[in-house]
Amino acid sequence: MIVLCFGNRAIPEDATAVELGLSLDVPGITFIPSSSPEDMIDYLEEDLYVMDVAEGVAEVTLITEPERFLPPPHVSAHDLDPAVFLKLVQQLYGVSVPVIALPMGIDRQIIREQLLRLLTALPDRMHSRRDGASPT
Repeated sequence: MIVLCFGNRAIPEDATAVELGLSLDVPGITFIPSSSPEDMIDYLEEDLYVMDVAEGVAEVTLITEPERFLPPPHVSAHDLDPAVFLKLVQQLYGVSVPVIALPMGIDRQIIREQLLRLLTALPDRMHSRRDGASPT
């Protein structure tokens, strides 16, 4: 399993996913820091998840439908954020990439514990494959 960890380490409230990903050692899971949503394209054939902080979640939450994200205000095509890119990936490649949403403003140790519980409970191959194969 690959988990792309999004965030900006220069902004403490946005660095949680990247810093947790770098600190975790979970068998079978590779955590990769990322600052660019298009990095997803390189891993679409893998068991891919995205992890990022999200407003409006009270605990670590798995989001499997990109429709649940509110559209951010966009001024130009340069304003593509991970949520918009997830929707594009689903439309263009037929792959739905689950998001592990981390809450903001909660102690990092609590987030870590919730994240580890979620990761150990995830079934293999959760996301839909473009070839129509069912998750295994």
